[in-house]
Amino acid sequence: MKNIYLIGMPGSGKSTIGKILANVLDMKFYDMDDYIENISSHSIPELFDKGEPVFRMWESVACIRLSAKKKVLVACGGGVVTEEKNIESLSKSGLIIYIKRPLDLILRDIDFDSRPLLKEREVGLSQLFGKRKKLYEKAAHIIVNNNDSVENLIPVLVEQIMR
Repeated sequence: MKNIYLIGMPGSGKSTIGKILANVLDMKFYDMDDYIENISSHSIPELFDKGEPVFRMWESVACIRLSAKKKVLVACGGGVVTEEKNIESLSKSGLIIYIKRPLDLILRDIDFDSRPLLKEREVGLSQLFGKRKKLYEKAAHIIVNNNDSVENLIPVLVEQIMR
């Protein structure tokens, strides 16, 4: 089985869905932000304090390293699509799935304090979505809507992946 990469907005459910889906598919799960913190020896907020380009550089390194692994499922950071080279790395080794979730549901569930690019809360999230929506759609091999329970979404995802 090819690697699987989940993309989508912060708060779309990539990590939650990814952990469960990796277990169902017997794949190793990686959260890209955790992986970046591990390889850089810095927290995500610390990297952003050095400037977004510094964070994006580490994100690209993570894409290259994770795409070299076999049988992994990766919950990517929300901005992974902002660099074309990231999508090229991921596409070569796997299937990219866009977890699409309505903004009102994201706003209901998200922890804004842990998201460096969302300090302006709803305005920031809405602007970010406007900038990234087409990038997510362009990068994705599969698009699934996450507006139901995770329990209902997992079988849908498994069916799509196995096609």
